[in-house]
Amino acid sequence: MDWSILMHRIFLALLGEREAWVREPFAACHISVRRVREMAEISQKSIYEEAAEATTRLTSEPIEFWSRDRENYVGYPIFSMCKYKSREGAIEAKFNEEARLHLLRLRERFAERRLRQAIPLPTPYAIRTHEIAKMIERPGERRSRQIPVGRFREMFGLESKYDRHSDMRRRVIDPSVEQVNEKTDVNVRCEDVRDGQTPVALRWTVAVDRRALGRP
Repeated sequence: MDWSILMHRIFLALLGEREAWVREPFAACHISVRRVREMAEISQKSIYEEAAEATTRLTSEPIEFWSRDRENYVGYPIFSMCKYKSREGAIEAKFNEEARLHLLRLRERFAERRLRQAIPLPTPYAIRTHEIAKMIERPGERRSRQIPVGRFREMFGLESKYDRHSDMRRRVIDPSVEQVNEKTDVNVRCEDVRDGQTPVALRWTVAVDRRALGRP
C-alpha cells in the first residue's frame, strides 16, 4: 500500500464522521477539505488540488487488516465511492460494506481525541504505523504481533525502496515509531526477528499505558 499522506488523512477524518455509521448499509458522508486541513494542522493551499487524485485512489487501493484468526491479512478498498466536489471544496464518500466488520473494529479504537492525535502525524509512514498499532492494541494489555519483512514492505509500499534493512529501519521504521510515541497515546516498540543475521520479521509490541512497555 502506497497511500499518500492526504489519503490517510481523508480516511481518518471520514472514519470519525458519525453520519456514515447511522444505518446499514453505510450512508454517504461528507467532509470539507478545509476541515481536513484544520485537523491536520497544516496551512498548505495545494491540498485542494491534491484532493481529487487522493479521492480517486481511495476507491481502488486497499488497506490491509488482520483476519479474525490474526494469522493472515485481508485487503479491502475502504470506500465504494469517494469523490471530490470541487465547487463545494468537499469530499463525499461511502465506506465499502464488505469491510464493515474491520472498519467497525478500527473505529472503536479511534475516539475523537485519538483522531486529532493521528491526523497531524507528519508522514504517511507514521500514520500507517499508528493505524497498525490501533489494530493490535487492546486497552489495558500489552500485545505483540509479528509481520514478515516482505509483508511489511508491501503494507508500506516499500517493495522497491530501501533495499538494505538497516536503511528501512533508519528512514521509515524508527522515525515513525518515535513520532507515534511522542505525539499520540499509543506506545509502540518494533524489534527485528532474525534468522541468524537476516531480519525475517518485525515484532510490534503495543500498549496504551506507557508503563505496559516498561518505559518510565
